[in-house]
Amino acid sequence: MKDSFPRPPTQWLMRSLRRSAVPKTTKKRDVASLYEVGPRNVTTRNCAANFGAPMPKISLTSLADIASVVGTQKVTKVRAIKKRGPYSPAVDFYKALREALVTAHDNGWSKVNLLEIPHAQTDPKKVASYLSAINGYNKWWGQKTLQSFDAPRSTYSKHGIDVLVTPETGIEAGTTQYVLKFYLNNEPLDTFKANLITALMEMTLRDQCQATEVMAVLDVRRGKLFTMRSQLKTLKTVIDAELAYVADLWDAL
Repeated sequence: MKDSFPRPPTQWLMRSLRRSAVPKTTKKRDVASLYEVGPRNVTTRNCAANFGAPMPKISLTSLADIASVVGTQKVTKVRAIKKRGPYSPAVDFYKALREALVTAHDNGWSKVNLLEIPHAQTDPKKVASYLSAINGYNKWWGQKTLQSFDAPRSTYSKHGIDVLVTPETGIEAGTTQYVLKFYLNNEPLDTFKANLITALMEMTLRDQCQATEVMAVLDVRRGKLFTMRSQLKTLKTVIDAELAYVADLWDAL
């Protein structure tokens, strides 16, 4: 029997894989607001909007997760995201961790201060998970002097799907300024996912950033930083193909 789900982007495509000077600020940031809908930088065909229905919204990390798998695994991930519903701070497992990492350098915290965060949690699962993440972050921090600044955010819209592009913070490390997305998943961040995340950040945030600022994603648990290194045009094609697939599959689930 023919599969009723749309086919994912072709394998060859999967393989082929800036803002004018704006003063930085160090005002306190509401981490939960990172997951609200931002301005749309890209105008696309949008049947749902034409009828007044809300566009499906997915996170940047969720899109990377979908794009990294094939076949029934892709269907499973899309179904899980659809059933999850809108973002809610009340069920955000990593909310306190994100807040700590985002405000640590504003508050002049040390690595020791960060290590107090896990033990302030009442959920044993959070204690272990937060400790692992902070150990990884402190490893990346190392001997560097870090200062934070507000990162821009936006939304990429294509094929009736909104992708929320919400880097948690900007980090100045020495002479380099990063617009930084935190990757907190248990599984390691691979190059394909990192390239897709940083490419979408480049596509939507560059006109809000200084030319010297680098789009980056930090695999927090492993203390590994990934920066934009792949061909943007090719990655945009991959991203748009994935969103077309998600849009068709969304209605079929």
